[in-house]
Amino acid sequence: MEITKLAPSSLELAESLEQLRWIENGYRIKTKVTEIETIAIDTPEDLIKINNGV
Repeated sequence: MEITKLAPSSLELAESLEQLRWIENGYRIKTKVTEIETIAIDTPEDLIKINNGV
């Protein structure tokens, strides 16, 4: 809930990466390699496609 209240940073806006907002506010981000295939949902249209099975 805290992250949603943070204002976008200038670096985030320049690079279009919301993760930069977290890093610039002292949060740590972990990454991990996986064999699981995922589908990106970045827009309302993407969500509609997934919900419709496209």
